[in-house]
Formats: sequence, structure tokens, C-alpha cells
Amino acid sequence: MALLGPPTKPSKKKRQPYTVEIILAILSHLDLSVPLDASVGSCLTTGFYSCARIGELTVKTLLSFDPAVHVKPSDVLEELDPKGLLMTALAVPVTESSKSGEDLFYAAQNDASDPRKSFANHLRVNF
Repeated sequence: MALLGPPTKPSKKKRQPYTVEIILAILSHLDLSVPLDASVGSCLTTGFYSCARIGELTVKTLLSFDPAVHVKPSDVLEELDPKGLLMTALAVPVTESSKSGEDLFYAAQNDASDPRKSFANHLRVNF
């Protein structure tokens, strides 16, 4: 069995984790009636509450969107968890760690960081 050497020095400096308070502060600076801000708000809240890598929810440019790789409205479903609570499921077609995709889940929240309301707003403003 080969032994691993000491860990390498991280290439990026440590950052503070996102918290609900930070998300609420960011959302307070967005105009959710503007298409870009609606997208940012939805991506921010969905990514946070589903514990997703942000690259699983974003595209580099509008022209780089590929429905075989990126999440589409038809990839989002609502379902009940084993306790009967409503969950939102996103079927991400391809991820960094799984070329066959994976599902992300989140539940409603009781404040302005609610990813369900943010996603509904994103659809209303952008589609």
C-alpha cells in the first residue's frame, strides 16, 4: 500500500461559508423583477439549500446552454418525501462527479431565501 505524502497547500485562500444571513443580504440588493437578478436569486437559493456545486446550476454564457447538460424547467419536479413533506427535486443531467447526472433536493423556507419562491419568480420573469 502506497503512502500519500503531506497534503499540498490549497491554491485558494479560505473563504467564509455562506449563511442564511449572507443570502438574505445579497437578495436585498437584487431587483427580482430584472431577468438577471431573478436568475441569480434562484441560483443562489437553490444552490445553498440543495448543497449543490454552483457549476451544476449555471452556464458560462446564454449561448452555451445545452439541454443535454444543463437543468431545464422540465427537470424540476415536486414530490413528497417519506414523511409526506413537499420537496423540490432537480434532475441535473450531468455533474462534475457523475456523467449520468444526479438529483438535487430542497424544501421551502419561511423567509425571503425560500428557493421554491425564488425559482417560481425566475420562471415568471425569464420564461
